[in-house]
Amino acid sequence: MELKEYLEKIESLQGPNAEQALPLCDEAIKAYPKEAKLYYLKALTLWNKSQVFDLEREEFSDLLKKATDLDPKFAEPHKLWAYANELLGYPELALRGYYRAVEADPTDVEAVGKKGEMLYQLHEYQEALETFNQALLLAKKPSDRLYNFLGYIKMELQDFQNAIADFTKSLEINPNAGGSLLGRGQCKKKLGDNNGALEDFTQVIKLFPGHPYGYAERGAVKVLLNDTAGALEDYKKALQFAPNDTEYQGIIKDLEKKLGLI
Repeated sequence: MELKEYLEKIESLQGPNAEQALPLCDEAIKAYPKEAKLYYLKALTLWNKSQVFDLEREEFSDLLKKATDLDPKFAEPHKLWAYANELLGYPELALRGYYRAVEADPTDVEAVGKKGEMLYQLHEYQEALETFNQALLLAKKPSDRLYNFLGYIKMELQDFQNAIADFTKSLEINPNAGGSLLGRGQCKKKLGDNNGALEDFTQVIKLFPGHPYGYAERGAVKVLLNDTAGALEDYKKALQFAPNDTEYQGIIKDLEKKLGLI
């Protein structure tokens, strides 16, 4: 079988049929032992046929290393290794993998973006900011996800006005980006624009009526606007979706006392 046929067949068997791809991977590697993508595809097959914590890690890592040894500019193996470590709960290792992916292919916008996400997760905000700006330059089309992350990084850096601008860009691309609405509302609240924050949190509730965050955030703004009854209603709604949240329970008790209900 020609190499192209092997590659197409193995790729077509990923997903629910990944188990069937393993013998084909071994056959292809025997026929084309210098083809880096075959080692990557076998590692991908192991990944796709396993649960995260059942992964045959040593073989998985060895295959990915073989692929990158054969082709140092091949970013996909580094990304897969990084993603596996991300899901396994090792963000530092994941970051190392995404660094290697970017070194292999500096134009890989996915690798650059994931590197930024790991930096954000590890509270390396300034480097994360630079990395996401790099990803924006590389992206072939505007990305609400990239602007959303930029907004949250700027929030952490207390740059609320510019964070609002990034969240707004995210929402222009995707009006249903709930995380950007939530972040923009939080920034507006920090800057004293309580009515603007109220509008954003109300929109979050419309998009995600079964989640507590929009209700709790809107309730907090209503407290600032001296709408105690409205705040109590929102916090009670938030508690319906997070019944064990002790913070919500305490706030509800305080609001009920303020209203003379207890």
